[in-house]
Amino acid sequence: MLHNTRSLLVLPDELILEIIAYCNVEEAIQIGRAPDVTRSQLIETLSTAELRSKAIRAVRIAHSWRTLGALHVTEESVLHVGTRTLDIDRDANTNHSTWVEPYILSNCKYVLLDNRGQLELWSMVSRRRIWASPSSTENRRDCFSFNFELQEDGDVLVVAATFLNVAWGTCSLCVYKIDFRTGDNGLVIERTVPMTHLIRLMVRGDLIMVHLRLHLKIILLNWRTSSALVLDLSRVTGRRTNIRASLISDHHLIVALYLDTLTLFAYHLSKMEGYWSHSPVFSEWVRSGRAFARGTLSQSEHSNSGAQDVLHFSLADSLCNTNYPPYLLSLHAFQPAWTGKDTLTEIYVVGHDLEQDGTKHLLSYRIQLSRVSGSGASPTDGLSECEASNGTWRLALVSQNRAVAESIPRESSTISNAGRIFSLRENFECYSLFCDMPQPVNMISLASGMLPEGVDACPATVTAEPTSGIIAIGTPGLVRIIQFE
Repeated sequence: MLHNTRSLLVLPDELILEIIAYCNVEEAIQIGRAPDVTRSQLIETLSTAELRSKAIRAVRIAHSWRTLGALHVTEESVLHVGTRTLDIDRDANTNHSTWVEPYILSNCKYVLLDNRGQLELWSMVSRRRIWASPSSTENRRDCFSFNFELQEDGDVLVVAATFLNVAWGTCSLCVYKIDFRTGDNGLVIERTVPMTHLIRLMVRGDLIMVHLRLHLKIILLNWRTSSALVLDLSRVTGRRTNIRASLISDHHLIVALYLDTLTLFAYHLSKMEGYWSHSPVFSEWVRSGRAFARGTLSQSEHSNSGAQDVLHFSLADSLCNTNYPPYLLSLHAFQPAWTGKDTLTEIYVVGHDLEQDGTKHLLSYRIQLSRVSGSGASPTDGLSECEASNGTWRLALVSQNRAVAESIPRESSTISNAGRIFSLRENFECYSLFCDMPQPVNMISLASGMLPEGVDACPATVTAEPTSGIIAIGTPGLVRIIQFE
């Protein structure tokens, strides 16, 4: 029942509810990936009635997501964020359209957005802007990528962003800290990084991960200690290593590379101690990270044993077309609240391939990173080709799916913990991972009022809050918050 929900969901609702009544509570909730169990909410804090209600709702929601016409909006709100008139370079090819990229914070009280080059934090309660990144006409910098994390039980927001100054030809990495308890906010640290538009950011605890996709490098910056290092994996393998995606989760840097086959690596962050540079200069970070990369990836490239405390394995090629290598769309990771603290991390790897006849496939891999308990056996005992262990941690492929896709998601950063991806085209498209159903599994017409009149899907952006699955759609001067069921 945990790994094959499709056969369960085709049963009549009455029979589903009867089955759930006799299920272990944690198993029942996992059927639908617990859409309303927050990351910090433990199973032990909920009553039996609450748990049963959540399990029933999880099954019903999962069924509606995979049934055409059954998906409908249950809640909707609108946030008017105004427009900014700037003539930055990225508007030159889009007829000066206003770009709004909104993200809902996990407490659903605030929205952090890029309003045409300026970061802004809005309250969903007062419907007012409560913070904005500093800007000036003399030294105008425009935000091109950002990420954030709520810390200290949701009382503190840490924001990392890259700002491009076209006139000066510089790119800055800035980290801001906003304290909701005191109202204090400000810049914590600022560093100059290589100028490029292809940047992916991630905030996890004290670390900022900067993926320079064009330069094939990963920057790790500790914003509390002002130390950093750069991983240049292309130097390790002696070839142009393609870092497809990367993220930080459960004290590991997780990287997807293409080394003949799509390969997943997990580096424990504690192994980087002694390599950090306190210099503010980027070239010094590169020098500090070079020794770490050479002594880890190169020594473990030909074994999945993790002998050097680096976990890795190649994702199965059986899903992929042999003529064309798969294209990786995104990585996503989270720790399910119901499994207990620090016991398990779910990792989603999403990609697509293309056959010679033009047929597209959406590829989804579900991987788990977990601690190894007890046992004095060798780390390599009983390992398959799709798992790795170093005696302390275990990285294993749980499931993989390849589904025919009429189209591929436009936005790769909109994965929810429930394994759904959302995209805006002529319709609002809903994709479901870990199933073999034709994709997208559901669509909603934009004529339903999802976009303002006169605005098409091209300048609009869609994001999802991973835990709740609540959708934010950004359009010129407007953010629309939508919840489905």
